[in-house]
Amino acid sequence: MKKLTIENLIADDACDSGIEFAKAAFDAGLDPALETIRQGQFEYFRWLVVEGYDLEHLRTPNFTWNEEGIVQSTSGYHGTSTSGYHGTSTSGREGTSTSGYHGTSTSGYHGTSTSGREGKSTSGDYGTSTSGYHGTSTSGREGKSTSGDYGTSISGYGGTSTSGYGGQCASGDNGILVIEFMGGSRCRIKTAYVGENGILPNVFYKLDDDGDFVMVS
Repeated sequence: MKKLTIENLIADDACDSGIEFAKAAFDAGLDPALETIRQGQFEYFRWLVVEGYDLEHLRTPNFTWNEEGIVQSTSGYHGTSTSGYHGTSTSGREGTSTSGYHGTSTSGYHGTSTSGREGKSTSGDYGTSTSGYHGTSTSGREGKSTSGDYGTSISGYGGTSTSGYGGQCASGDNGILVIEFMGGSRCRIKTAYVGENGILPNVFYKLDDDGDFVMVS
């Protein structure tokens, strides 16, 4: 396995942005490979695996990857779990879980869960859950749930559910619904409150052509 150095990256025709990323990490006294995980640069990490760089110092019982560079991670109580491209990430109670493109991310009680584009993200009570484009994001009681364009977002009692353009969302009693829409040349948001103006709890809503909340049939 090769050592991760700037010279080796250049010799392997790494992309300019990847080389700059590594240089910035080295200049800050950090491990570039570890920073790809911490900063969610999963494609950089996958490239390092495919090119045969030595990453064994990162491997733990709860953090592994296969020969294709797909990261898989599971952590327990108070743990932090991160997965990459096509990965699955699960953290325990009060953990933090992050998955990459097409990933599925689940965190426990008090956890924070984030999944990448088209991913599915679920967090527990009081958690914060964020999913990407076309994703499904679900948070527990009083949680905050955010999904990207065309996504589905569900939050529990007292929570805030936000989806992007073309998305739909639902929230429990005393919750808030927020959906983005294009108004003229800029993106705007429309807000509704469960229990007011006929907005029902635990019912999916979207915006119609006039920008009004309507039930999803």
